[in-house]
Amino acid sequence: LVRVGMNELRRECEREKTEYFRALMMTTDEGLGYADVAARLGVPLAQVKTYVHQARLRLKRYVLFEIEQYSASRQEYDSEVAYLMKFLA
Repeated sequence: LVRVGMNELRRECEREKTEYFRALMMTTDEGLGYADVAARLGVPLAQVKTYVHQARLRLKRYVLFEIEQYSASRQEYDSEVAYLMKFLA
């Protein structure tokens, strides 16, 4: 489900021509610090923080949507989200 959410985020960022996805991938997959991402993207450090924050918010929205689609009931959805949050908190 996270991969589906990441794909949705990537497509959204391509459509909107934002750097949210790239910044998130640089910090997570490449392990770069925010200062290094800022240098690579040619933007201020504060902008990178905004990019990553926005990417995480949007990714969360997509993943929650996918969980909702796979859940048979509100109770199952709540249970799945609670279980997921144990790993992310």
